Amino acid sequence: MQVDYSPHLNRIITALSKPDLPTWAVALVAALSGAVLTLGAQWLLKILDDWRELRKLRRMLYSDAVSIYSTVRDVLEEAPKKMEGFALYSFQERELRESLTFETEKYLNGACQQE
Repeated sequence: MQVDYSPHLNRIITALSKPDLPTWAVALVAALSGAVLTLGAQWLLKILDDWRELRKLRRMLYSDAVSIYSTVRDVLEEAPKKMEGFALYSFQERELRESLTFETEKYLNGACQQE
């Protein structure tokens, strides 16, 4: 005894024979969804790029702060013990002006000129 699949096949044929969406509607939905996804991807890439740049800048600032602290501490500790008053102040100021560097400022000036 064989099973008759005719009713099932007829229902499948009927379902597949129904009119589809018009081609223009499919194209419109595809174009709109592509545009929305592209805008969303660009927005996400900008956020990620800004986050990466901020993280890089923060790392540079922390490095500069540590360098500045170390330089100031060394200049204050290495000052000759016999100096005092204005001579001590002048020595420390001269040493600080010669020793302090601001690498982040150089980076920022370069980045600002590129934009």
